[in-house]
Amino acid sequence: MIKFLLLPLLWYLGAAGIVQANPFDHFDGHHRGMPRGFEVRQLNTIDAIKRQGEDDEYVVLRGRLTKYYGDEKYEFTDLSGDTIEVKLDDDEDWSYIAKDQLIDILGKLDVDLFSLEVDVKRALPVADVFDKAPEP
Repeated sequence: MIKFLLLPLLWYLGAAGIVQANPFDHFDGHHRGMPRGFEVRQLNTIDAIKRQGEDDEYVVLRGRLTKYYGDEKYEFTDLSGDTIEVKLDDDEDWSYIAKDQLIDILGKLDVDLFSLEVDVKRALPVADVFDKAPEP
């Protein structure tokens, strides 16, 4: 008796769209009914940042600090050789990273009319297991 009542109820709920396996299974950057503007973009190269980066957007980059410009400004070079200016806030302790060391940085873009810079929030050293030749 319960089966006869339960099956039509489940069919009705499924047809009404209330019961769904996962509403985000076919997420393509925008889902029907969701607010717009929450598409996920991955800006992880300097070239992509220079072409598509927007002010206050977070980015993750892998590369090296290669030059010191003065004050809190440094040059950051990614793995493809492109460069961008980064800011390391002097209120933080950055002594655990070194010049030319491979690092990952998480930063926030600061885009002005004539400049583009990354305000670094976190920097993590990357193990150089592939950069070193094996010892004989």
